[in-house]
Order: sequence, then structure tokens, then C-alpha cells
Amino acid sequence: MIKAIDAEQSLNFALAEEERTKLLTELTNVLSEEDIRKLLDKGLAYRNEEITASGYLGFVKKLALENNVDFAKYPNLDKYIAYAGRYDGINSTVLFEEMDEINDVIRAGMYTSEDQKTLDFLVKGLEVMRRLVEIKMVNRDLEFFTKNQDKLKTDKYLAFIHAQAEKFGLKLDIPTDIDYLDVYMPAWVDFYKVAAKRDEAMVNNTLNLMEKNNQKIIVMVTGGFHTRALTSILKERGISYIVITPRITDNENNRYFDILEGKKNLLEKFVEDADLGQ
Repeated sequence: MIKAIDAEQSLNFALAEEERTKLLTELTNVLSEEDIRKLLDKGLAYRNEEITASGYLGFVKKLALENNVDFAKYPNLDKYIAYAGRYDGINSTVLFEEMDEINDVIRAGMYTSEDQKTLDFLVKGLEVMRRLVEIKMVNRDLEFFTKNQDKLKTDKYLAFIHAQAEKFGLKLDIPTDIDYLDVYMPAWVDFYKVAAKRDEAMVNNTLNLMEKNNQKIIVMVTGGFHTRALTSILKERGISYIVITPRITDNENNRYFDILEGKKNLLEKFVEDADLGQ
């Protein structure tokens, strides 16, 4: 990612686009009808976001080199293809995990007191618990909460807050009934643990189905939460796999998440709002 960002600073996107147009014009004069058809298909797939920019432009470059086109005439386009390829090669899930790890290491080196360290830990715990109840938790969040749940009880938060308030002469109005969170948090965590237990079953069921139907290839459709565990299981068993992740462009309402968050559907709202006594 860092290399891609550095490369972006030296890119002239306007010239790269101009060179792309010139290259496509030159190619149409030397390509066979079959290659032109392949090029048009790739272009359509790119416009429909079925392949990446580097996938499309890499194919264009391959055609150019195979047909003895002097690619040195298109230096800006060549830089852009390399730049786009760097981005495509980034595993976004691992990237964010690495960023979190680096962030933790940097912050740990900047603490000047135990109170700062404790505060940072408690804030991170709040962020994890927020993602938990919003059904946005990922595997590393679940690992963090499970490992530290005794340190994330409300009494730990209250003890720290009261101690700091007294130390700095602050008067804080803190609700007295927030300990109910200690009751609900384990229930939310159980939801994720049950979901995690499904991983092994999904792999076993899928492999059994393949064996039953004498298949060598199969598609398993799951939520993103399962990706890390499923790929780990498949890797341990020596089974090859490809992960295909949809590119979300519109934030649409999701009934599945609405149910998990306790939101009412249209019928429930109608019954609730209607005056059935009349």
C-alpha cells in the first residue's frame, strides 16, 4: 500500500489516459478480428466492474507486446498499470489487521503512565463492544473481547473513571445501572461463537456434497464474518480455494441485520401503530 501511494505521487493520470487512447487506436490497426473481440469483451467487463483496472490494462499490454507494439512509447500508461497492480495485490483484510497491530505498537511506545495505558485499553474495549452490538464485529474483535472480557466489565470502567475524576477534581454524573451491560454482552458474544461453530460444519457439509456428487469444484456462499476461519480450515486441509468478495456500491437496507438489531418490519409497525379497537 505504501509503495502504491508513493507511486501515485509521480503519476500523471491525464497523460496515462491519453496514452491508453492512443494505444487502443494503434492496436485496432494490428489486431486480428478474434483479438479485437477479446479486447472488446475485456473492456465491457471492466466497465461493468467485473474485472479490475489492472486486469483490463494488463490484458491490453499483453496484446500490445504479443503484436510487437513498441510499449516504450507509453511510459505513463505503463506506470499506471504497475500502480493499479499494486493496489489489486493488497489483501484489504490483512492490511487493516496489520494497521491495527502497528497502531498498537506505536501507541504502546508513547505511553508515559500506567493510567494512559489503561485508558487506551478501555477505549479500545468500548470500540469493540460497539461493533459487537452493531453486528459489525470481525474475528479479531471477538478474539480481543473473549481474551479480555473480565477486564472489560463495567466495574473496571467505573473504578477507573472514579479514580481519575477524584484525581483531577471532576464531578461526573454516571448512571448507576450500567452494569446491565455485563448481562447482555455475553449473550451477544454467544451469537458470534455460534456463528463461528458453523464454520467447521459448513466445510464438512460442502466437502461431503462434493464427494456425493463426484465434484471437483463447488461454490460456497457465506457472510464475510466466516471468511477468515473458512480459509484457515481449507488451508489446513490442503484444499485450494478462491475468495470472491462483492464490491458494495449502494448502502441498501438489510433485513437480516434489521432482525438481529431488533428492528420491526412494516407489518409489525402497522400492527403496533394501528388502533385495532376501532
